[in-house]
Amino acid sequence: MDSEKVKTYKAFAKVIAMHVRNRMDDFHAEHLTDEQMAEINPLIRNAIYDVLIWQHCGQDKSEDPKMRQECLNEIAWLLTSIPSYWEEPEHSKEYVEEKKSFDLLDEKTKFIIIKSARENAKKVFGSLAD
Repeated sequence: MDSEKVKTYKAFAKVIAMHVRNRMDDFHAEHLTDEQMAEINPLIRNAIYDVLIWQHCGQDKSEDPKMRQECLNEIAWLLTSIPSYWEEPEHSKEYVEEKKSFDLLDEKTKFIIIKSARENAKKVFGSLAD
């Protein structure tokens, strides 16, 4: 995998991990010390990065066939490991509230926020942000 793709997937892993960390903030405050959270953060970030790489590698026809199969095996193993009692993913309450707040903004403010977000995403993710 070329270095630009690696850089992009590392950035994606950080963004996803930051979102996970933000959504864990109340749990962190009630149940975990800052030291424990500092230990958990890289575990989450690195695990997310692993899955992003496996997903890419498993779909990339230019990858070595043996490597592709290993990546697909990792994803398959994870899929079979998901407990039956897990709920389907859904938007968090925070996301729903943020969306409602965003929808109340005037069009000019929305445009400025979206434009800024796109510019920042383009800096981090390059052409993948289009």
